[in-house]
Amino acid sequence: MNHAEKEAREIQDRAIEKAEALRHQAEKEAQEICDRAREDACQIRNKAQQEADDLKEEARKETERQVKSSEEEIKAHVTQLFQNQLAAKLAERQAFMRREISEELDIYHEEAKKAAEQIDRRHGEMCDKTNALQAQWMRALDDSYEKLTELKTEFYRTLHEWQVSLYPSEFQPIAERYIELYRILNLDKILRGEIMSHLQKTVDEGVKNTEIPEESMPENKMTEDVSGENESLEKGSGEFQQVPEPDGKETEFSVQTMEALQRLNTTLNRFLKKFEQSLSGLGLYIYFPKQGENFDEILHVCDDEDVDTYEKQIDRCITPGVMRKRQFDGEDDVVIQAVVTVKKPFAESERV
Repeated sequence: MNHAEKEAREIQDRAIEKAEALRHQAEKEAQEICDRAREDACQIRNKAQQEADDLKEEARKETERQVKSSEEEIKAHVTQLFQNQLAAKLAERQAFMRREISEELDIYHEEAKKAAEQIDRRHGEMCDKTNALQAQWMRALDDSYEKLTELKTEFYRTLHEWQVSLYPSEFQPIAERYIELYRILNLDKILRGEIMSHLQKTVDEGVKNTEIPEESMPENKMTEDVSGENESLEKGSGEFQQVPEPDGKETEFSVQTMEALQRLNTTLNRFLKKFEQSLSGLGLYIYFPKQGENFDEILHVCDDEDVDTYEKQIDRCITPGVMRKRQFDGEDDVVIQAVVTVKKPFAESERV
């Protein structure tokens, strides 16, 4: 019996526990159903509220659209009325302005026509005065040109006369003395002629041979034909030539004469160089025409006046020329012309 009660009690306890579990589960499900119902109710309420708001917004927009359309129609009507009134006023104003402008243009046209006639009249008067003034100016210009030409010619003539009178009085005598000294110092031909005459006499007399050093021969670098004649008197540099030498006073006198002439020639050559340096201090310089240069009538003069010097070339310089340097731009002045010989044509040289 105790065992049955115990089982009955256990069954009762299990039934109570199961009933309690079922009750809790039922409460839980009921709570969940209530929650879902509340959520559905909220969603339905929100949806209804949203739909109501949408309908309200659509109604408001429709109202605004109708109001706006009415305002646009009113504005268009007012604008049309204003444009019509403005067009009428503008047409009236344009007609008034056209009348005024037409009247002003007529007045301006008359004034412009009168001004043009006056300008044409003044233009004719100015042309007449300008032509008369130009004729007077041309006559005055021609007269002035003739006077200036005469003045220029007179000035150049006076200047040339002054230069011509200045150079001879100051420089030409000095230059002439230099040329004369140059001619005097050109003694190579004279000295060589004296030596050749002396040697010929000794050969004719048949005296014994002696040695004459080459250094005793006269030298002058300012002549151009020394080497040709010296070749007949020498054999080589530093050698001696056997020539006969007579005994007696004549030989002694000839040797002394040669030595004296050599010393004189050396002294005068040294003086000639110093003379040339002095001329340089005065603005003068010596020029030697070179062989093959074209003959210039301003710079050169031919030793033979009968020779035609047109387009001829210089053959040899006899005496140099003297020039004066210009202080400013321009060609140098010729004080003394150089005396030269010109080359003869081949046919003429063959005939000679």
